[in-house]
Amino acid sequence: MSTVDTTHGKIEGSNEDGLSVFRGVPYAKPPVGDLRFLPPVEPEPWTDTLVTKEFGPSAVQIPSKLAPEVSENMSEDCLSLNVWTQECDDKKKPVMVWIHGGSFLVGSSNNAVSNAARMTQRGDVVVVSINYRVGCFGFLNLAEIAGPDYATSGNIGLLDQIAALKWVRDNVESFGGDPTNVTVFGCSAGGISISALLTMPDAEGLFHRAITQSGNALARSAASATTATKIFMEKAGAATVEELCEKSTDELIAAQVESLASSAKPDVFFGPVVDGASLPEPPLHAIAEGRAMKVPILSGTTLDEMRFWLLSNPAVVTVPTDKLAHVVNRLTDGRAESVLDAYNAKYPNANEADLSVAVLSDMNFTLPAVRMVESHSKHQPDSWMYLFAWESPAQGGILGTPHAIEQPFVFGTLDSPFAKVWIGDGEGLAEFSDKVQDAWLAFAKNSNPSHAGIPEWKTYDTEDRHVMRLDTESTLESDPHGDIRNQWDGVPFDGIAPPVGVRPT
Repeated sequence: MSTVDTTHGKIEGSNEDGLSVFRGVPYAKPPVGDLRFLPPVEPEPWTDTLVTKEFGPSAVQIPSKLAPEVSENMSEDCLSLNVWTQECDDKKKPVMVWIHGGSFLVGSSNNAVSNAARMTQRGDVVVVSINYRVGCFGFLNLAEIAGPDYATSGNIGLLDQIAALKWVRDNVESFGGDPTNVTVFGCSAGGISISALLTMPDAEGLFHRAITQSGNALARSAASATTATKIFMEKAGAATVEELCEKSTDELIAAQVESLASSAKPDVFFGPVVDGASLPEPPLHAIAEGRAMKVPILSGTTLDEMRFWLLSNPAVVTVPTDKLAHVVNRLTDGRAESVLDAYNAKYPNANEADLSVAVLSDMNFTLPAVRMVESHSKHQPDSWMYLFAWESPAQGGILGTPHAIEQPFVFGTLDSPFAKVWIGDGEGLAEFSDKVQDAWLAFAKNSNPSHAGIPEWKTYDTEDRHVMRLDTESTLESDPHGDIRNQWDGVPFDGIAPPVGVRPT
């Protein structure tokens, strides 16, 4: 049995295979009743020892058969976190805080793929994973509709993350961690969250390194977010925030389902908002101007990001060439022909589906990552990039290297349900996982992901553009796909106008 004093009371965790594990630790009051759609509030202290051996409820979200452990235990009372540590001692070990992904619609810290036991054991670090509000409960921009009390309502999911990081600052030393050496890491929406946190005043000083996995400096404008909110409120049958607060959880989820179904862009219906308050300016703009706390950053993507959707929604990634050309023309001021010619030259044997996967992967993931890191590297030399290139044999080999496939390798959870579907079985997986994990651990410890198991890793800058290609045999490359990158010069990919001038001088 492990018992620890926190700032709000004693908690009791579990002893598991040489680790002390605490699950479902509350870091804020339940955001229910009058606190719905408002920023997190510190929890009330407790007097009896709180037993923290089970994951807390996941944030309310659209149920999914793919994540039964989430769908079976959801609640608006979801603001909890989990801690893995070898010993609750005074060693002041590096701390790593995991922020889950899920398009700002789904996800949970209760996920076998992000079980931090192996990372904690091998790295002698303290690992924390957190829940935060998603969907309409975390990213409904009510500022224009409900007034100043709701000025930050479009970003309360991010403010939840900040509240969790404040808990880490105030408590992690009791778990053997160093509050002055905190690395945040996250995939997809988790990475996008981190890119926003880098530029949020309330997050300053709460973390000291950042790892973004396939998640970049993206945000919605206040106008776009307000439009989405009005659609949602119409579907919910509510004209005021008071009426919204009277709705049941199920009614709000039903309205969310209808809103997403009616939206031309359901993938950006919720997410960070440039509200002028909690997120003062577009993250990429702030990063380009050096207003991103200048923390060391490790960022990257997978080789075939969009292939992730081949199993669930193939239409998303099989865009006919004429429609693809229309999208590219709109983004590049009519340069679709030269852009697509470059792709055809790079992938001469690609069919129409392969071409759309390549283009959409670059538009949605690879190029936004490049824009962010090249902007950050001008102000922080410790900027690093990777390209995860291990190809999955699962599903008959159609997946290539899809979005999020690096997660089981980072955590060493190769036996998780996610890994069984997306990775399968094969030789050398554990050894490769150790190499990937060691890079993340090395970065968390000294701002440099290099280690003996891979070639020398050099920083990213706009001259050499060094990128580590992570595979069973990793290689350091200079400006991979530079011919493609050059075709997209001047397109920032952050969803905000006016664009950032990103072409280096």
